[in-house]
Amino acid sequence: MVAVLGVAEYDRHERASGEALELAGETLAGFGADTAQSVAFRSAQLVEMHLLGGHLDAAEAIVGFGLEHLDRVAAWPMEPKLWHLRAEVARAQRRWTDGERCLAQMERTIRPDGDPALTSDELRRQNHMYRARLGTARAQNFLELGLLDRCAELIAAADIEARK
Repeated sequence: MVAVLGVAEYDRHERASGEALELAGETLAGFGADTAQSVAFRSAQLVEMHLLGGHLDAAEAIVGFGLEHLDRVAAWPMEPKLWHLRAEVARAQRRWTDGERCLAQMERTIRPDGDPALTSDELRRQNHMYRARLGTARAQNFLELGLLDRCAELIAAADIEARK
């Protein structure tokens, strides 16, 4: 966990330090699959904190680091969350095209219903939550662009997913 927390080190320009990211990447290479999901989870927590704090460059660097070092076998349930966070950073920076690309990638990483990897009710609920977040994130983008007429269908679909 120290490696992931090292990602939060900043230079005086409030950007994630390249040296801290490099050190964290080297340290993460030594982690086993047991901690892969925990590392992804902690990375996501850091991104959320920096996003809420308005440290968008740092949030972008950390989420990029998290996606680059994500163990897609052991920590696959966290990948949609990281793509969602990257889309939120892009939205906050008003990079609409990049945000939509991130949401499209998020959509591709959400497992389909009936996927054998969805071995528990918790994973199935998480999958529905990701679909709900995807719809609300797309609706949020349309709201910010003033395209209210395009939001209703997305919000209705998100509501259905959230209730599953």
